[in-house]
Amino acid sequence: MVATHRSATSRLGTWVIDSGASHNYSNNIRDFRKASLTETKMLIKLGDNNTVQANKKGIVRLKGVDIEAFFVPEFRISLLSVSQLDTSGLTATFKSGVCSITDSHGKSVLKGGLEHGLYTLTIEGSAYVSELRSYNRKTRHSKSIDIWHQRFGHLNYVDVKRILETTLKTPWKLPDSVSLCQTCIQTKQQQRIAHTPSSRTSIPFELIHSDLCGPIKGSIGGSQYYIVYIDDCTRYTEVYFLVTKSAEEISAKFQNYQAWVEARGFGIKQFRCDNGSGEYNNSVFLALLEEKGISYEPAPPYTQHKNGVAERMIRTLNTKARSMMWEANVTSKFWPEAIGTACYLHRRSPTTSLSGNRSPFEALFGTVPPIEHLRRFGCCVFKHIPPAQRNEKKFGSRSNPSMMLGYVHNTTKIW
Repeated sequence: MVATHRSATSRLGTWVIDSGASHNYSNNIRDFRKASLTETKMLIKLGDNNTVQANKKGIVRLKGVDIEAFFVPEFRISLLSVSQLDTSGLTATFKSGVCSITDSHGKSVLKGGLEHGLYTLTIEGSAYVSELRSYNRKTRHSKSIDIWHQRFGHLNYVDVKRILETTLKTPWKLPDSVSLCQTCIQTKQQQRIAHTPSSRTSIPFELIHSDLCGPIKGSIGGSQYYIVYIDDCTRYTEVYFLVTKSAEEISAKFQNYQAWVEARGFGIKQFRCDNGSGEYNNSVFLALLEEKGISYEPAPPYTQHKNGVAERMIRTLNTKARSMMWEANVTSKFWPEAIGTACYLHRRSPTTSLSGNRSPFEALFGTVPPIEHLRRFGCCVFKHIPPAQRNEKKFGSRSNPSMMLGYVHNTTKIW
């Protein structure tokens, strides 16, 4: 069977002549003679093994020919069964893209044409077709720009006006209520975000931006998440990897970060993050902030842009890590190493968010970071084998080929 469920492209008044259909099926209740309709229950199995149920059957007149059909509103098209035509004494002949249906005397009673690989016929006397043609006569030459606004898939009125005046060479007037298309309001409405510049702190680590990324499975060390801490003043970023996003593990990572900050003579006063109840908005983490006198500043629900600094940093790190892994053909199990390297390099890269396009490293420490030790992520390196670890003391290999996977205290990390 060629029938499918009804969609936006349902064609009422069009019948497909189908040799695979066991009965006639109409998807338009107005095709039936009202007096002939009776209740019935028939389960119809489709070609994709789905089923639909017909609850009514009756007589449909097709250009003077009466046929019995089942009403199936779920069908996108109506089906005219070749086997039922034969049972009714009619003959269907297919030749040269035309299907001729003749009676027992050889007189042609119905004729259909080939359309998109299917033989179809449109019933001229259908009530639906008559109504449709009447509507088309009224709207085909309509001067209402609202009709064209709908025809162009609710394109904005200014562009619709421009198209019509260019193509039809006639002036068009915009309606007074162009902004009151109910469909446009319900389907195109967006949240208006006020991009107001925020003031930056002048002392490092007074304000920290944070966000969590994950889960990302498959790392060699078992990590599934990473969390970023970004200094608002210098944009200096630290990243920590987590196996879970439990309150206890995240609180422990924050304590490590806080100890790192305090060891450099600074103190955290404000903590800005999203509204994640699992990682931030919980009693364990909030108690930790309260104990240290740190102000908690979560973004309202569904307003990720309020935590834009951290959101953009995660996007930057992911993009840089993805590029390095792709270029070096490194497997995804090393994603934490790639993210850590991306963060290390970002701290040493110029950024427009700082005056003079300085790097976060330079803004924090007041000196240009060294770069002589940098190597391409994933490149081949050779690790020297100490004499005590060599299998053959005199003539064995003195190095193992390895892969560069990051930096530790300005030295390379290899695998």
